[in-house]
Amino acid sequence: MADLSAQIIAAAGKKGLTIATAESCTGRMVSASLTDIAGSSAVFERGYVTYSNAAKMELLGVCADTLKAFGAVSTEVAREMAAGAQARAGVQIAVSIPGHRGARAARKSPRAACVWHRQRGRHKCGTGRFRGAWPGKCA
Repeated sequence: MADLSAQIIAAAGKKGLTIATAESCTGRMVSASLTDIAGSSAVFERGYVTYSNAAKMELLGVCADTLKAFGAVSTEVAREMAAGAQARAGVQIAVSIPGHRGARAARKSPRAACVWHRQRGRHKCGTGRFRGAWPGKCA
């Protein structure tokens, strides 16, 4: 993950972009990986750890209705987490990673985690179940 983090920091720095993260099941691990890279302070603005639904609503503005209708691990919630992080941090790039609390919950769901990327109003999303040694214990 260090190589990927270094590439992200370098690319964002070259383009003058800033980054925020909104993490749930990874519990700040993505933020930690990015800030381990020399020079990251020029591009990494902040990270939100929103493990509970209450934190997602309070810190990122995720709608209770969205959580109820789609569940915490959904593209819809991931989208709202990224939009909230981007708006609150004033960054160009926000990445969100919602997920289940622990391995037992993840095994009961067809989706263990969803990653949403938002950049300057454009949206890109990749979703999927993570298997094996996921550092945030999502699978």
